Amino acid sequence: MEILDNQYAQEPETGGLQVNRNMRLNWLITSKWAMFFAILGFVVAGISLLSIGAVMPMLQSIMAMSGNFEAATMLQSIGPTFIAIMVILTLVVCLMHYFHLRFAQQIQRAMQFDDQTTFESAWRSLRYNFRLTGIIAISYIVIYLGVIIVIMGMAASKSGL
Repeated sequence: MEILDNQYAQEPETGGLQVNRNMRLNWLITSKWAMFFAILGFVVAGISLLSIGAVMPMLQSIMAMSGNFEAATMLQSIGPTFIAIMVILTLVVCLMHYFHLRFAQQIQRAMQFDDQTTFESAWRSLRYNFRLTGIIAISYIVIYLGVIIVIMGMAASKSGL
C-alpha cells in the first residue's frame, strides 16, 4: 500500500500546479474545520471513557441485586469483554482525531511560514486519517455481513432447513 502511495511523490516537478490565494484560503478554512472536528472528537471520546467508567460499577450493582438470574450471569460474563472493546474503539477514535489535529496544525503552520515539508506532512496526516477510516469501514462491513450470516444460519437451523 505504501508503494502505491509513494508512486506519485517520486514524479519530477513539472510546475503544472500553481498555488493561488483562493487555494490558501480554502486550506486554512479546511484546517479550521479539521481543528473543530478534532476537538469535538476528543471531547466525545472523553465523555465516552467517562461513561464506560460509570458502566462498570453499574454492572456490578446489577449483578449484586439480580441474584442468580440467568441474564445477569450472562451479562456478568460478557461485561468485561464489552468494556475492553469499547475502550479500544474509543482509543482508535482518538487516534483518528489526532490525525485531524495534526493536519489542522500543520496546514496552518505551512501556510504561515511557506514550509513545503510541513505542508506535505499535513497531507500525510490526512491520508493516514482516511486510511484508518477506510479500515474501520471495511471492518464494520465484514462484522455486519458476519452477523447477518450467523442470524440467517440460526434461523435456518430453527426452521429445520
